[in-house]
This record gives sequence, C-alpha cells and structure tokens, in this order.
Amino acid sequence: MSKIAKVLAAGLVLASAGVAADAATGGGHGKSEGGGFWGWGGSHGKGHGGTQRLKRLDADKDGFVSKDEFLSRRKEVFADLDKDKNGSIDPAELRAPMDERDDIRSKRMIKRLDANGDGKVTKDEFVAGPKARFGERDLNSDGKLSDDERHGRRGGMWGWGKGGERRKEQTLDNVIASADAKFKELDTDGNGSLDAAELGTAAGLRADNMVKRMMHRVDKNNDGRISVDEFVAKAEKRFSSLDLDNDGKIGPPDLSPSEQKAWGSKE
Repeated sequence: MSKIAKVLAAGLVLASAGVAADAATGGGHGKSEGGGFWGWGGSHGKGHGGTQRLKRLDADKDGFVSKDEFLSRRKEVFADLDKDKNGSIDPAELRAPMDERDDIRSKRMIKRLDANGDGKVTKDEFVAGPKARFGERDLNSDGKLSDDERHGRRGGMWGWGKGGERRKEQTLDNVIASADAKFKELDTDGNGSLDAAELGTAAGLRADNMVKRMMHRVDKNNDGRISVDEFVAKAEKRFSSLDLDNDGKIGPPDLSPSEQKAWGSKE
C-alpha cells in the first residue's frame, strides 16, 4: 500500500450492520468532503489533544509554530497526491488514494459480515448486525428504545442515521426496514446477496461524488485542477485564526491557560 494510502485517513468505510458502503473520510470518508482523506482531517488547537498535535508541528523546537511549519503537512500531502509533479492536482489524482483502499476494504467487510463463509453477504447476514446492536440497547426487549435506552447511541454507524433517521422513533422494525432498504440499494444485480464488487461499486460512486464536491469547493479559478495555494488555503485561514497576536507564529501567548499547560507538558 502506498504512503498516501497510509497517511490519509479513510478509504472505503463500509459501516456494517444496517448501513452500507460509505466511502471515507473520517466518519465515512471523513466528516466533510475530503476531511482526513486529503490531509484536512483532525483539528489543531481544539482541546488538549489538539494542542499537542499543534505542538508537534514545531519542527525547529523553538517553542512556536510558524506558518511554514503549520502548512508543512498539508504541502506534504499535496506533493504526494501530485503524482505527475506538475504543480497541481486533478480529479484522477484526488481519486487515486481512495481506489487504492476500496478493494481491500470491500473484501474485509465481506469477511466480517459473511457468517457462513461463502464469500457473499445475504440480507439476513447484512441485517444481523443492526438487530444485535438494537437488542443490546433494548434492555426490556419491547422492540423499541426509550430515551434512557437511546442514551449514548452510536448514530450512523448502525444505520440509524444522523438527521432524518434520528428523528424517527427507534424501533426494531424501523432498524430492520432501514437495513433492508440499504441492502436492496447495494444488491445491484438483484440476486439476493452482496459481493465485494457490488460494495466496491457503491464506494466508487461515493468517491466520485466526493471528488466533484472537493473540486467545486477548492478549485477557486475553475480550471479543473487544484494548485498548492488552493489546497492549503483552508489551513492558512486556520493559522490566521489561531495566531491571535498576529506575530506570524502560534505559541503559548495565543493559548488559553489550560492549553498553555498542555503545551508545556510532555506527551
């Protein structure tokens, strides 16, 4: 597997048990277009963990993070994505790290869900996960989740969704119906089972859509390519927001007392 596939966060995230092929970022391919997949994941300066991540960017160990240091990892990712080294990234180059992982992730998901080991996932096998998860939360086995039982639920991971599904009454029937619908969507040949190719196809469609959104969002001059300046623009804006005293570097003076303490502590 290439370096970029290891460095960038998510490939195909096939959420088992009632959801389908979500090609990452993440949480999927991440929480937003690109997310961790193209080196934009994570946060700098949010909480103590973010403070430590920010501190690790201090390459020269002078106690501050310069703008060049802050942008260095973004630029490394850009260089790795720019396979033809022409100074810009095209849609195919954005898509490449996803494709590297789709095949293996699909095969792993098949193995995870394939209870009888025949190399395919039936609808019963596909639905088994959300049913089991629901049963763990349905403490009184009444087929629905009370407010107390829903506390701490795992959201979209089990196909109960963020947003629309979240507002529905959480019943076992609803969970099974949601999983059945997702299975039908993925079973493109209608043979009653899923194979790695079908999961890979779903991931590919999701990846295509992600790349289109990424290009629309980042390619400001609409030339069909992303320059290094366009690629790091979001990070530059983030640096500016963290550099409270506008001295061109981020360090203890820009941090809260608790963040300063975390900055000074050993990892």
